[in-house]
Amino acid sequence: MSEAPTTSAAPSRMPPAHGAWMQMHSGFCVDLLEPDLAELTLRDLATCLSRLPRFLGHTRGGPIYSVAQHCVLMAQMMAEEPLPLRRAVLLHDAHEAMIGDIISPVKKLLGPALVDVVERPIIAAIHARFGLAEELIGHPAIKRADLQMLAAEKRDLLAPSAWPWPDLPSCDHVPQITPWQPADAYWRFLNATLQLGIDQ
Repeated sequence: MSEAPTTSAAPSRMPPAHGAWMQMHSGFCVDLLEPDLAELTLRDLATCLSRLPRFLGHTRGGPIYSVAQHCVLMAQMMAEEPLPLRRAVLLHDAHEAMIGDIISPVKKLLGPALVDVVERPIIAAIHARFGLAEELIGHPAIKRADLQMLAAEKRDLLAPSAWPWPDLPSCDHVPQITPWQPADAYWRFLNATLQLGIDQ
């Protein structure tokens, strides 16, 4: 995997006093309460998302199944949708590069209001950075595809569950999922951004 350039320049400003900020792979820093992502790069997103496991890493065999692969597969599944929607689906979990993959059971534990406080500003800032319409956030077509992909991931990547899952939609149309190596996920994610014309 190609390493993102490191920064040796002095900080352009002091970090926020509230302390809720984080540093990305390149050295770029994000205020998580008031995110300004004008200088966010796709390479920073690809680096993290290709290493970030879905299901907190509780998948079977092979390399870790990454958030980057999940996003690329969803974009492929929605290949017949309008271009703006395909761009939004590729980046629908990009905020996880800054706050991690908060799995659905933990979101239920925290409650939707708290999750929205954490996620919404970052998601909105990502949409602004890459020219995605705000109304595409949480689009019903993306939610449907996410559930179909979840069903396929459960089918192919998870052990049989000791407890029953909620009903999931059919995933018969989703090809068998085989996890990619992190470097492969990195480049496939970046290639997908190029194919969809997402600003580098």
